[in-house]
Amino acid sequence: MKDSLTKLAHSRLAQAQDLEFIYQCLLSLFEEEGNLEKLSQSPGTLFNALFSENAFAQCIIAEINQKPVGILLFSVTQHNFTAFPSPGIFVHDIYVLPDYRRQGVARLLGDAIKKFALAKNYSRIDGIILKNNQNALAFYRNIQDLQVLDYIYYTRLNLK
Repeated sequence: MKDSLTKLAHSRLAQAQDLEFIYQCLLSLFEEEGNLEKLSQSPGTLFNALFSENAFAQCIIAEINQKPVGILLFSVTQHNFTAFPSPGIFVHDIYVLPDYRRQGVARLLGDAIKKFALAKNYSRIDGIILKNNQNALAFYRNIQDLQVLDYIYYTRLNLK
């Protein structure tokens, strides 16, 4: 079944009409992680982030039979520009609807973001995995050339 579904799958950049699906995916993701209170986005702020004149993030939608089944939310980053030859991508969130997990959808999204980054001549794709997210850790262990960095600590200074 996995092969037949992934043959019918494709990915594309999100459009404004995808806003409700993207928002519902984020709600589900944060709820599944037990972090719903940490979701800072509303449909309005998410629209501004993704589709306004001052958009600063993008989203890839995975579809099967023209039905959206997953998202990969990302932004372009210049962090550590002194250590890298070009910008990179920071993956904020990946979410696949429960009925479509373990069927190649996350891999499809990963392949799409790699193609996007290569087409823009970006130097890297970064992201963070919560230590307690065993499903994500198992998925990422199977990606060739992925490095888990153990020489840095992620820090944050909240301003709001």
